[in-house]
Amino acid sequence: MDSVKSWRKDIEGLRGIAVLLVVANHLGIGLFQGGFVGVDVFFVISGFVITQQMIYEYRASSKKNNGFGRISIIGFYLRRIRRIIPASFFVTASVILLEYIASNVLKATQNAVEGLWAFSFLMNWHLIFQSLDYFHLGKTPSNFIHFWSLAVEEQYYLLAPIAFAEL
Repeated sequence: MDSVKSWRKDIEGLRGIAVLLVVANHLGIGLFQGGFVGVDVFFVISGFVITQQMIYEYRASSKKNNGFGRISIIGFYLRRIRRIIPASFFVTASVILLEYIASNVLKATQNAVEGLWAFSFLMNWHLIFQSLDYFHLGKTPSNFIHFWSLAVEEQYYLLAPIAFAEL
């Protein structure tokens, strides 16, 4: 990988396939009831891309420091924050506001609490605490249920840089 910013057609193609799998699953297309396969593909792609970025940063630092490479964990987290927080905030705030406009106060307040779980990237744990079975939902219990996968991903990102840290 020449640059951490290089665009890769293979990665974009896999992302496209993952999106199609998820969308086909939500549309109820029988052959594509593997929406979770699409999410798994996203997890693998994301882990690969992030790991490649950390390796690139380590190697670049190593060249500048006589073979002693390092990764800026703070820089890594700041990049994640700049990439994820604005969109996540916009989505959660918009959904909470729209729920207050379109629904009753009790349901909107419950939605706001779930929005906080989603925005804090802990929605997967909230769903576990609620004993919700994602595979057998008759009706979506939360406007934020799909944030579970982003929560898993961000929890991985919280731990991944530590694997590269020198203790």
